[in-house]
Amino acid sequence: MSDLALGPRRAANRRWCVLLLAVWLLCLDALAAPPSSRWQAFAALRAHSVLDGENGPALRQATTVAQDRRGRIWIGENTGAWRLDGDLVKRYPGAEVPEMAAGFTRAFFPLANGDVLLGGDREGVLRWHRETDRFSVLALAGGQRLSRINAIEPRAGGGAWIGAEQGLFSWDGSSDVLRPVDLGGGVTVDSTRIFDVQQMADGTLWIAAASGLYRRDPGQQHFVPVQLADARLQQRLRTQLIWELAADARGRLWVGLMQQGVVVIEPDGSAHAPVGLDGSDGLHAGTTIRSFLAVDGQMWLGTDGQGVLAVAQGQARRLPVTLSAFLGGRNFHVFELIRARDGRVWAASDRGVFHLDPQPQGIVELDASRPGEPAYEQPNMVRALHVDGRGRLWLGMFAGVIQVLDPATGQRQMLRLPPPLDASDVVAIVSGGDGQVWVASNGVAVIDPDTLALRGGGALPTVPVQRYMAMAGAGQRIWLGGREGVLELDLHGQVLRTMADVRSGLRSNRVLNLAWQPGQLWVGTAEGLHRLDLASWQAQHVAVGSAQGDLPGNRFIASLATDAQQVLAGTLEGMSAAPVGSTRLPLLLPTQGKDVRAVIGDGHGGAWLAVRDQGIVHRDRSGQVRRFGAHAGLHPQTQVHGNGIARAADGTVFIAANSGVLMLPPALLQRRQPPPPDLQPQVVALHLDGEPVAPSQLPADGGLLRLPRTVERVALAFSALDYLAPTQRRYSYRLEGLDSRWIDLAGDNQVPLVLYSRLPVGKYTLVLRTTSVEYPGVQWLAKIALEVPPAWYQQRWVWALSALLLIGMVAAGVHWRLRVANRRQRWLQRRVQESTAELRAANARLAQLVGEDALTGLSNRRRGFERLAELHNWRQRMPGRDCVVLMDLDHFKQTNDRYGHLGGDAVLRAVGELLRSQLRAIDIAARYGGEELLLVLVDADQAEGVATVEHLSAALRGLVVAYAGQQIPVSASFGLALSDPAQPIEQWIERADAALYRAKRGGRGRVCVDQE
Repeated sequence: MSDLALGPRRAANRRWCVLLLAVWLLCLDALAAPPSSRWQAFAALRAHSVLDGENGPALRQATTVAQDRRGRIWIGENTGAWRLDGDLVKRYPGAEVPEMAAGFTRAFFPLANGDVLLGGDREGVLRWHRETDRFSVLALAGGQRLSRINAIEPRAGGGAWIGAEQGLFSWDGSSDVLRPVDLGGGVTVDSTRIFDVQQMADGTLWIAAASGLYRRDPGQQHFVPVQLADARLQQRLRTQLIWELAADARGRLWVGLMQQGVVVIEPDGSAHAPVGLDGSDGLHAGTTIRSFLAVDGQMWLGTDGQGVLAVAQGQARRLPVTLSAFLGGRNFHVFELIRARDGRVWAASDRGVFHLDPQPQGIVELDASRPGEPAYEQPNMVRALHVDGRGRLWLGMFAGVIQVLDPATGQRQMLRLPPPLDASDVVAIVSGGDGQVWVASNGVAVIDPDTLALRGGGALPTVPVQRYMAMAGAGQRIWLGGREGVLELDLHGQVLRTMADVRSGLRSNRVLNLAWQPGQLWVGTAEGLHRLDLASWQAQHVAVGSAQGDLPGNRFIASLATDAQQVLAGTLEGMSAAPVGSTRLPLLLPTQGKDVRAVIGDGHGGAWLAVRDQGIVHRDRSGQVRRFGAHAGLHPQTQVHGNGIARAADGTVFIAANSGVLMLPPALLQRRQPPPPDLQPQVVALHLDGEPVAPSQLPADGGLLRLPRTVERVALAFSALDYLAPTQRRYSYRLEGLDSRWIDLAGDNQVPLVLYSRLPVGKYTLVLRTTSVEYPGVQWLAKIALEVPPAWYQQRWVWALSALLLIGMVAAGVHWRLRVANRRQRWLQRRVQESTAELRAANARLAQLVGEDALTGLSNRRRGFERLAELHNWRQRMPGRDCVVLMDLDHFKQTNDRYGHLGGDAVLRAVGELLRSQLRAIDIAARYGGEELLLVLVDADQAEGVATVEHLSAALRGLVVAYAGQQIPVSASFGLALSDPAQPIEQWIERADAALYRAKRGGRGRVCVDQE
């Protein structure tokens, strides 16, 4: 064959080679693309709602939003304005602010000094003063207010442009006067409605008026109508109301129309409409473009009913925004979009105020809303996940709904299971050995992965209808777990074996999860973990958790997973894991009572787990733990559904949540830990004795708070000016110099409040502290010097002067005292002598009174015992005999009853006088108690003592006491005991008392002697 004949064939072969090479390169590029980019078509933006009523006030309808120079967020509504100072919410209701007419807030304009301009509907332009926390009115030179402020935009050189119902006005920033702007020809634009104004970097000024779009070039004095070469777009500018204007970094002007979408005007004057926003049939669905925001090379649009759109490279797309509050309803009105200092986008809408990360770099949420239904209309509750052999992600949802997301094509398919499968959520999805997909809900169905057709058109009739909760598959077998134990099926759906009672080894028939390993099936129940031997079909309980035993916290198996290396179980105690074949799963990661709702191995000996209220956690094989929370892209209100977790072949992990699907790309672990956010606490409010302090006077970190001396109560509120995860923050404070420990404050979005009353005079340091659950061990501090000044009389100079005066007075006093000292010395000596004599007499009398019974004149009990003790000590050195006598007046109670207590007192006085007259001076006579008397006859033997006592008894009988004209007879009983130096005095008394008892028992009026 000739070369001429081969030419066309070689050319064709060359073209085929080039085509095959291109396809191969495309495949390589697809394989090389990171997992997150392959799933970009399904990525959603998770919004964080504020003022959602969760732990504070609720605001459903917001008209505008702005952030001032201090980081505070301003929110407008129909009846006033709100200001967020971190966790502190300050409201300015129109009915309570005198300068506001109705409170309808349409625009904010933050100023460089911290003040804020507010544009209202009937109130015109107001200025909030940071110095006083009050508003003032900006009006025309004649005092007239404007109405319906549509826009307040920055003005080159300072000040602002104001677009109002009456026209365009200028404010230079130095006064409270607004000046009208001349449209041209000497005619003031005071009858033309101005919807928006935009000044470009080169000074060109654009205005959107009721009659069209106008521009004024630099150096010119007049506005001219804008003329476009494209007649179609020119017609839109002429006939459509222009609601919004914006400039991008390329100097282009974006024009938002009421119904016809968007027109983009290039710096050279040419114009075009982005694809998808060209006319009334675009993604905006004929609704008004309410706001623009340039975001990282894109232009975001807030629409009046279709949510948020984005334009990139001339193509518009809808941004799936997943809301955390105010769900429901088909319309989504976004009135304002702004970019905050931290890069997050804030939006004011009819779903309240929310903020989101425009470029999520960590955890990515996938939109799980049904096709044709935006994410903001419903909670995207996903219960089960499965990655099939093609890399597609299967989502099991509520009411028997299944979605299939294909990252290769970016297509989403949906399937609704027929009854009875739609009576409950799809809780488990697995692939069989033949590639067919099995799903479990209120029954079991098999789905063809190519056509999404159900085998037999519905549930497998061979499988009992019940509420299943878990499923696993391997080879030619499928296992189901539910409230009736475990079922084993073949790929035809035939039930091969069941384990429906505890006799086979299961502690509970309520099966929560299943996981397969070669030759065995792991079964998690409400009563523990079991290893089911597939050969013998017998289950064995496996201990899980800490060494504290089989406790309720580690019996409930909330999640379960296996891979080729390990078995992982999540409980209320934490995550437990062990290599394959272990007889126990020890606790590797405690979670302080928060259940591990989902767990899966990472393929390298580590594990991913989702913990209730603690976010996403990764533990590698060496035990290193990383936590991923709000600053890694996880919404604080995200709730993970049990067992809803899957891992793709490339290591991407998917977790089912109440807002959709969380995607954890493998690069998440290689991603450098972002620096902690700025959570330094700042003082956001201060009240002294109930009176508020202006925001400009609030102390900052390192500042000084000097309290007036008259202030008794201090109330100081502080907060971190970060709005991403307020529920993850913890606050505390300490007043150094007064508090010995940190004082923790309540969380749950409550404003941290420092309260002190009547602080002592002195200098202190108030330390405010913020910590975060996401950053253990990290703390943010602010220190404020606090001084309580003394009163005038507590000043140092007053003290010094007082000291000098005191020294002078003391010196004068000393001098005077020295002069009179000599004169008084002699007199004092005489007085000392006299006083000494008097003192001695008084001491003697005092000693007598202290030891004397006032009634009888005898020694009292204490003095009597003192003398008896002295006698006892004396007998230790000088032996001798003494008689101890206890004397008791007979029938003394009857005497008191008959003659009264005064009569009894008369008897006691007479008896005392008798004893003093009859006894010797060396003898002891004391009142023992009541009518009992203690007598001690010193140096008397028994015979002498008896004789003396008999004499006393006779004298008493002869004693007649006269009282109140009556004669009172007296008699007494005596008990006598001889002293014994070897015995304590208590025993002397005891022996005499025993003798007295015998005397009284023997008839009274007699003397008895101790028998010893």
